[in-house]
Amino acid sequence: MEYKYPRVSEILAPYSNITLADVPKEYLENACRRGTAIHTYAIAYARDDFLPHIEEKYLPYFDSFVQWYNKNVESLIFSEERLYHDRLEFCGQPDLVVKLKEGKGTCLIDLKSAVKIYQTYPIQLAAYESLLYMADIEVDTQIILKLAKNGKIAKAYPYDHEEMADYYELFAKAITLYNYFLRPTKKRGAK
Repeated sequence: MEYKYPRVSEILAPYSNITLADVPKEYLENACRRGTAIHTYAIAYARDDFLPHIEEKYLPYFDSFVQWYNKNVESLIFSEERLYHDRLEFCGQPDLVVKLKEGKGTCLIDLKSAVKIYQTYPIQLAAYESLLYMADIEVDTQIILKLAKNGKIAKAYPYDHEEMADYYELFAKAITLYNYFLRPTKKRGAK
């Protein structure tokens, strides 16, 4: 699918590739399929939509999400809608924004099913926070929610606004490099 601007994941892809260089291609392809399926199930659950048949191999990840969601979330505010940053010319699709229970405020959630938290994940989260801000959706906190392969409750990795500012600064630099090297209409330099 073509988008008006490059996606956050496209902009960060060169750095994700560095992080994942030693991971076999077949494993990455399986991880991609798993992530897509789990996102579909989790978002449907959060929206209280019809849940398709959940493949058995993904059920523990889904259960991990459901346990965390039911324990921590009061209501859903936003889910998986493509947002655009017209000034910096990028787009992205944040997973969830929720209102947390016990008056803990609003929270941006990025779902992950990988075995660890990779270096690009908080940078991606910061980019999503910026997109939400441009859409007049402010959040009190941001988390990467790592879903458990064994079905245990998901683990939240929270980031405060100061950390997000540092990660967003890295994302802004990644946009500059992307524009210089990879965006056809923005290339400069060699003649």
